[in-house]
Amino acid sequence: MPDIIAAEKPIYFQKRRTEIMMLKRYSAIALFFVAFSGVISAGAQTSPFSAEAKQKAESLLKQMTLDEKVR
Repeated sequence: MPDIIAAEKPIYFQKRRTEIMMLKRYSAIALFFVAFSGVISAGAQTSPFSAEAKQKAESLLKQMTLDEKVR
């Protein structure tokens, strides 16, 4: 390491430290967005049909014959 000037060494480490801090920041932002998308998708899991509509569909299916169901 005799070719390295003493003034260059701290600049390299400062640059490396800045890169690490940026990586941590971007990782934290990415983690936030992944967690937030999970919250949004969990809320979208609700059924589009009411309980009354489901009961009516089941009632109609019970009244239908197998031949009507297959058509």
